[in-house]
Amino acid sequence: MTLAFIKQINEYVIDATLEANDEEILACVGSDGYPSLRDIHRAQAMIKQTIKEQRQYRLSQQRAAFQVYKQEQKAALNISPKRSIPEMLSDIVAAMQNENKVPEGLILAFREQGQGGSEDDIVKIWQNLVELGLIDPNDTGR
Repeated sequence: MTLAFIKQINEYVIDATLEANDEEILACVGSDGYPSLRDIHRAQAMIKQTIKEQRQYRLSQQRAAFQVYKQEQKAALNISPKRSIPEMLSDIVAAMQNENKVPEGLILAFREQGQGGSEDDIVKIWQNLVELGLIDPNDTGR
C-alpha cells in the first residue's frame, strides 16, 4: 500500500462520515472500533478546555501589547514636541489633506476645535492628531 492509497481511503471514510445522517452516526457510537459516549464527552471537554486556554492566552497577549502601546502613546504625548508651531501647522495641514487616513467627520471637528488659533490650541490639535495616529511625532524628514 502506498501513502497516496491510504490517504485516499481516509478521504472516502471522511466523506462517508460527513454524508451520513445523525442517526447512523449515533448508532455507531460505542460499537467496535468507534469511541464510546464517555470518550466523546472527554474529548469534547478537552477541546473546550484547550480552546478556552488559547483564548485566554491570546487575550493576555493582546492586553499586554495594548498596555505597551498605551504607555508608548502616553510617553509620546507627555514629551514636549520637538516641532515648532509652523512645523506643527504644516503637519496638521498635511494630515487633514490625507483623505485616505482621515476619518469621516474629523475635519468638521477640527474646524470647530481650531476656532481660537492660539499656540496652545495648535499644540493641542497637533497632539490630538498624533494620538489618533494621523501624525508621526518622530517624523522629521520633510
